[in-house]
Amino acid sequence: MRSTRPDGMTLAETLVSMAILAILGLILLRIYNVSHQAYGRGTGQIALQQKARFLMEQMTPLLLSAAPPHEGAKALFSSDSASIVFYVPDKNFQPRNPNYVRVGIYHNDVDKTVWLENSVTPLSSQDDMFRARELARDIYDLRLGLPTENTVRVTVEVHQLTRTAGGGRDDQEYLLESLVQIPYYSKN
Repeated sequence: MRSTRPDGMTLAETLVSMAILAILGLILLRIYNVSHQAYGRGTGQIALQQKARFLMEQMTPLLLSAAPPHEGAKALFSSDSASIVFYVPDKNFQPRNPNYVRVGIYHNDVDKTVWLENSVTPLSSQDDMFRARELARDIYDLRLGLPTENTVRVTVEVHQLTRTAGGGRDDQEYLLESLVQIPYYSKN
């Protein structure tokens, strides 16, 4: 006589299949957490790069317009590594009677902003490009150096906190360095 087997699964088969599903679920959860963390770091890195490049794009045309105010003068001065001072032709520049405006780029270490300051007080004689204004925010460090009398070394460092897979925080940083060659060769 044949024994009849009931339709369905036994308790042992059910427990084994549930264990396999639980292991697969844990593996998928781990993959999701790792990919979520990688996505967060990647988008954070892109945001840092954009912030540093934006500041570099703001500063480069300003520095390229530097010119010495008179024969024998330098076009660029740097009293410390967080600032640079230079002269640019005035808005109403006349070659026979040249006027220059003193402009400075400064990094405020306290509130992490980069400022453009202009020595000319009346707004009517300022070129819009050189009006005193904030160039960028959340810049961790800005270093400006003069390796030669017509070259500016610009180093922009930005930081950002990103979330890790475990719920913690990770400090992410990006460093952008560039040399800006001033077309007007300044004689010392």
